[in-house]
Amino acid sequence: MKEKGNKKTVHGLSWQFADEKEAVYADYLASEAFAREVASNNLTMGIAVSSLIAVIGFLGIFDLNSDYANISVLPVIASEWVYLFLLLANLPNLFLPLWLQKHLQAAELEIRICFANLAVNAILSGFTLYTTQEGSNYFFELVLMMMVICVFPYYKAGYGLSLVALSLLMISAIILVNHVQVAWQDAYDLFLFYVIGQACIVLRRYWFRQSSWYNYILHQANGTLFVAAGPMN
Repeated sequence: MKEKGNKKTVHGLSWQFADEKEAVYADYLASEAFAREVASNNLTMGIAVSSLIAVIGFLGIFDLNSDYANISVLPVIASEWVYLFLLLANLPNLFLPLWLQKHLQAAELEIRICFANLAVNAILSGFTLYTTQEGSNYFFELVLMMMVICVFPYYKAGYGLSLVALSLLMISAIILVNHVQVAWQDAYDLFLFYVIGQACIVLRRYWFRQSSWYNYILHQANGTLFVAAGPMN
């Protein structure tokens, strides 16, 4: 980094250290290049999330057919249907992102498609309460689902919070409607989990933006050096 009057040059890009740097950074976050980075990340992470949740659905159905399976504590909705919904909601999303990676669409459209599937899974996470067997924990599968939903994809401000709110509202409604007796410690731990999940979303957003920004700066610097070097003899 070297100073030029009241400006500084960083990797071949110069700006006033405070105001102009922030303006360039803000312009990058609003650019199509950054939107494409987000879309590419969320397509890949969407496949990972759907794969893991589909595995939960498959293994859940397998478990119900085991000789060691217990009776569901909430037989209002059969456990088989919940696990089947997990499979049906996620198997198509294993192939749609792969198709989109080969047939690129508008970045915002791809981001919205990924978000829609994640929203469906956030809602379904609450329904996993109906799969609880006697003697087991109410929230284990919900925690597994929401953990991968919170940690893997990138969310714009407010989008990640809406997914956490969807899951929390769904599980709260099911508990109230079915008059489920939840121990205070379990309820408190679940609340802490949602707080941690939201913190993970915020940290993931920050890390993704920073890494994407530094990669962009590095790419620009490499391009500047390539042009400055000129043709090789």
